[in-house]
Amino acid sequence: MLDFFKALHQEVSQMEKRIVFLEGEFQRTQSAKVRVKETVYPGVRVSIGQSIYIVNDAIKYCEFILSNGEVRMTSLR
Repeated sequence: MLDFFKALHQEVSQMEKRIVFLEGEFQRTQSAKVRVKETVYPGVRVSIGQSIYIVNDAIKYCEFILSNGEVRMTSLR
């Protein structure tokens, strides 16, 4: 029975480490951006995390950011 609890404790410890790692990755994704210094063309798919923005028209000098769970296009800052 003691071996069962040791194994269970080790599994919980590994899951806690995984949660910390995933939270860090989530924070990095929240500040991610794609900068377009020339032209982005129609049909390009911009992905940040799980969200996707599909470009319909050629666009110059813009930035794609993640805002409220959606990829949004803004002016290049």
